[in-house]
Amino acid sequence: MRIGIMLSVLGQSLHCSGYLIRAGYGQMEILWNRRPIAEVLKDDNTPVEIQKRLEHVERVRAFAAERLGLDVRETYTTYTDINREAAAWNVSASRPLAFQPKTWWFPIVGTVPYLGFFDRPRAEA
Repeated sequence: MRIGIMLSVLGQSLHCSGYLIRAGYGQMEILWNRRPIAEVLKDDNTPVEIQKRLEHVERVRAFAAERLGLDVRETYTTYTDINREAAAWNVSASRPLAFQPKTWWFPIVGTVPYLGFFDRPRAEA
């Protein structure tokens, strides 16, 4: 029984390992390249439009903390220049004329109703 379960998990893991490796790498790339917003704002090479957006983020965080009493902790304190139009593309699907989502199963997280991609061509494939 245990061997059957282990083989099933291994088979599923091998089937989705390429997707998981690409997804893990995409996420780590964002995390590895993040910089504190304060540092990005001081950088003379930061485009004005990015500076304006990041200054707005700081104002929203301050409003949430000071006026709404929210515990903002370390949320929205870093920025990653990803050099693409979106951070990720999420794809969901269903059978034709059905409202039942297609799901995918992955080790650790289990069943999910979408796939996330860090490059658009893979999401559209």
